[in-house]
Amino acid sequence: MITINGEKELIRIESWGDILERPDYVKDIDPKSIELEAIIGSYVFPEPVPCGLSACHQPHNRGYLVSAKSKVVTNIGNICGKNHFSVNFQTLRNRFNRDVRIKAQKEALRAFISRIPEYEEQIAELRGNEYGADWVHKCTKALKTPNSGTPEKLRRELERMVRAGSNQIITQRAATKEEIDAQEAIQGRRVERPYYIEEQVGILDGVAALREDYNLRKILVEDIQLGIDRISRIDIESASEYQLSMESKWAGELDSKLERAESAAASGRRLLMKRNLSQLIKLLDDSQDIGMFRRFLNDLPEECINTIQRSASADWNE
Repeated sequence: MITINGEKELIRIESWGDILERPDYVKDIDPKSIELEAIIGSYVFPEPVPCGLSACHQPHNRGYLVSAKSKVVTNIGNICGKNHFSVNFQTLRNRFNRDVRIKAQKEALRAFISRIPEYEEQIAELRGNEYGADWVHKCTKALKTPNSGTPEKLRRELERMVRAGSNQIITQRAATKEEIDAQEAIQGRRVERPYYIEEQVGILDGVAALREDYNLRKILVEDIQLGIDRISRIDIESASEYQLSMESKWAGELDSKLERAESAAASGRRLLMKRNLSQLIKLLDDSQDIGMFRRFLNDLPEECINTIQRSASADWNE
C-alpha cells in the first residue's frame, strides 16, 4: 500500500507499478545530485522494492517517496534517508507524518459524521425496546440502591458476587455437631463456636450487569450520546491538532463501546428474570424483606426475556 500526501486528502495506491509509470519517477539517482524538497508518500509492501538511490539499490519492504527540488521523484528507505540527507530528511519525515496523521484524522471524523444517523438509530433501538437498555438500567439500579425494593442483605450479597466475579449465591448456616467434629479432626485443634459453614444455594445468571463498567447510563448517555453530539458540532477544518486527535480516537472506539452496551443489556436481561432473581429469597429470613423483594420481582418478566427480545432485535450479541 502506498499513501500519497495529496494537497487536500490522502491518496492510496495499491500497485508499485503505478509509481513506476509516473513521468517524474526516477529509479536510479545519485543522492549527491539532488536536494530533497519534500516527502510526498510512504509505502509498505510484502514484496521488497529496490531503493532508488544509485548508492544503495538494496530491496526493502517499506520506505518513502521523495521529491527533489529538480522536480524528480524517487524512493528511499529510512536508513538511506538518514545517511544521505541527515537532519533535513528527519525534518521532512516529521512534517510528512504530521500531515498524514492530520488528514487521516479528518478523514476518520468525516466518515464518522456520515454514520451518525445510523449510530443514533442503533442507540434508540438499544435503549427503547420493551426490555432494552433503559429498562435494564432502571431495574439494575433498583437492585443496587437502598430503599428501592431490594433488602440490604441481598444488596450486600450482590455486591460480594460482583467483587468476586462470581455467580454463586452463598449462604451461611450453623454447623452441626458432626460437621464441627469433622473440622476439628481435619485441623487437629478445637474450632471456635459457633462455627459456620458456607453453602452454595444457587447460580445467578447475568451478574455482570451490576458491574460499574456495565452502567448503561454512563455508557450510552454520559459517554456515547455526549460524544456524538460533540463531534456533530465540530468544524473539522479549523479544529486543533489536539481536538482532531482526541475526537478521532473517541470515534474509533465507538463500535466497541456499543458492543459493551449491548453485552451489558444482554446480561441485564438474563439477570432480571423473575425465576433467576427469586433464588435470592433463600437468603432472607425476615418476612418484611421477603415481602419487599417479592413486590420487586412481581414487576419482572416470568420467562427468559432473551427469547422475547430476540424477535425485536435479532442481531443483538447475547
